[in-house]
This record gives sequence, structure tokens and C-alpha cells, in this order.
Amino acid sequence: MTENNQNRDFLSQPDVTLINEKQWLSIGRRYNMTTRELQVARLVCGGLSNEQISEKLSIRVGTVKAHVRNIYRRINVQNRIGILLEFLKFTFASVGCSQKTKQDIIAVDGEHKSHILRPDQMHKEK
Repeated sequence: MTENNQNRDFLSQPDVTLINEKQWLSIGRRYNMTTRELQVARLVCGGLSNEQISEKLSIRVGTVKAHVRNIYRRINVQNRIGILLEFLKFTFASVGCSQKTKQDIIAVDGEHKSHILRPDQMHKEK
């Protein structure tokens, strides 16, 4: 594999499902989101840019931005990673994870950079 292909593979979006279909429906009900807001939220959590979301949903970039702002306001977050983290916290709460497990899975360091820990990093002595 050439270096250019390796870089492209490294920069491509990961094929990972953090929130399943049933959980997305619960999120939509919990935050009283419109169908379009939920579609936009799913794509934001998938790492797509406003431009990519615009193309995928055949709507204007300005409309995507309006939906993203509405989502921020609805769930009381300030940025895109905040959307994902809020939805993950809700999802963990809905399946009955303990507070300790949630803290192990989602940690925020002193510089306020969010990190999602891998399972092998959980429950290690700090």
C-alpha cells in the first residue's frame, strides 16, 4: 500500500456503531427532536461535516447549521463532540450502567478535552 493510500485509510471515518437504532429512537423521544434534527444528529455523531450532511440529505448548508444550533440548544451543549457525549451518557443511563462505569467510559481531562476510553483502559488503577 502506498503512503498516500495509508493516509487516506487513516483519515477515513471509522466503521463503528456507538448508538444502535433503538437507542436513536429513544434519544429522539427524550430530547423531543424532529425527524430531520435526529437525522442531522446521527450524521454529526458519525463525524460528517456540515457540507457532507448537506449533500447526504439534499438540503442547504445553512439549513444544516440551523438544525445543529437547534440540537445544541435542545440538549444544552456547546459543540459537536458535546452532542455525541450527551447521547452516550443518555444511552448508558438508559441501559442501567453505574455512575462508575459511565465515568470510566467517558472521561474529561483537566484541559477539557473529551476522551472515550477503550474497554481495555477501563477499571485500571489511576
